[in-house]
Amino acid sequence: MEEFSDILNFIFNNFIRVLFISILLIAFVRHYLKKVDTQTAITIIKWLLIVYSTGIVINFLLALIITNDSKDSVFWKRITGPYWFAYWIMLFGSISPFLLLIRKLGSKIYFIAFLAILMNIGWLFEVIIIRITSTQRDYINSNLPWDAEMLIVLQGMLLGIAYLILGNLVYQVRNKNRLAVK
Repeated sequence: MEEFSDILNFIFNNFIRVLFISILLIAFVRHYLKKVDTQTAITIIKWLLIVYSTGIVINFLLALIITNDSKDSVFWKRITGPYWFAYWIMLFGSISPFLLLIRKLGSKIYFIAFLAILMNIGWLFEVIIIRITSTQRDYINSNLPWDAEMLIVLQGMLLGIAYLILGNLVYQVRNKNRLAVK
């Protein structure tokens, strides 16, 4: 289970947390550069969100099954403790991308951006919970470094460019195959 959580953390830290910036870049490109295909990049992002949310649900269910006997576990303290509302908001934000399975919603860039904000609200609530409880118990300093936020913005822009390039390559290959069949 720990390896599965590590994989989800890797996906989140490198792809999901910076997704809103990537979507903003893609929306900017869609608005100002009409010849660049952005729909394929949005489809890639949509399925990334759905796969990640599936992993979150599996991880939550595994944690629920494993800690079912131990009511003193960290998992139970988080979902029933003094900050239970923030944990449930975080969980809702993490599983909300299943709404992308609805065809009309899944193709809209602004709805995907809204879900990216919801997922980041979930991440921010998780950070808030960790910061509040750690500061309250004198574990760590409560200051957040500015460099981390700048790195998130830069990583989001680079991933947005990568999604656009990958989406355009897939679009060109798909169109080339359609022309070859005719």
